[in-house]
Amino acid sequence: MKTMLVPIDFSDVTPIVIRIAADWAVQAGYRVHLLHVLPEEADLVGYETGMQLLPRVTVVPTPQDSRLMDSCRGELEGRGLEVTTRIVVGSPVIEIVDEAQAVGADLIVMGSHRHGMIHHLLLGSVSEGVLRRVTCPVLLVPAPKPEATAAETHEAAASQA
Repeated sequence: MKTMLVPIDFSDVTPIVIRIAADWAVQAGYRVHLLHVLPEEADLVGYETGMQLLPRVTVVPTPQDSRLMDSCRGELEGRGLEVTTRIVVGSPVIEIVDEAQAVGADLIVMGSHRHGMIHHLLLGSVSEGVLRRVTCPVLLVPAPKPEATAAETHEAAASQA
């Protein structure tokens, strides 16, 4: 049986990713492996009395993380799919790439956020990082478009009149 890796971050794109992954998995006979990566916190630097390096903040999965993962798993199992889950702490790109290799992923289905150019320049993109490092196909699911503002709605209505 083929394996589909579905990294999820519990954002607004997650329900869409789950729905699309389920549709593909049912049609093509995939088992689904859900992965949630809790980003590792950076060392904290304080400047109050001179530069100080504070200890790394320890990140651990919360009960809410487990509930959200169970909810996603239940939705997929409700479609008759075989589902495994894993929650890890680390760098999202590295953990997704490592997990894809560990489970022998034949396909990765993941969400892509609508961040601006500055965000991409400064922080990069998890989806870009994954695309550059894996050898299996990756299906990117775009985040929903933000609701139009009242001004945009008014302009659209005026242009149609």
